[in-house]
Amino acid sequence: MKHVSRWFLRAAVCWVIVGMSLGIAMAASGDHRLHSLHAHINLLGWVTMALFGLFLQVFPQAAVSRQATWLFWWHNAALVVMTPALAALYLGYPEAEPFAALSGFMLLGGMALFAMIVFRATRA
Repeated sequence: MKHVSRWFLRAAVCWVIVGMSLGIAMAASGDHRLHSLHAHINLLGWVTMALFGLFLQVFPQAAVSRQATWLFWWHNAALVVMTPALAALYLGYPEAEPFAALSGFMLLGGMALFAMIVFRATRA
């Protein structure tokens, strides 16, 4: 993906809109059971993806790697699994636990992939 850094930044903006919308919905309803989900979406969707995108802007040679493209799709897939799984858990559906665990491991794997990208791009 030629412009993966742009895709990360665009996805980050989409995730922050989701997170902020959830925050507004909780405030309006007075039901704050999903406050942890709100934090996860904003941290892993908005902040983390924006940082991925900014890093790849600074190191464009890393942005054209297959690993960066994989990271984009992997991280977004993990967030798509995480969001309903955590919502279900926080709303009292323990059956969602395996999906929440899966998404956690997916996100950890994605961060390990990002670490590899960073170390390769910042070699002396």
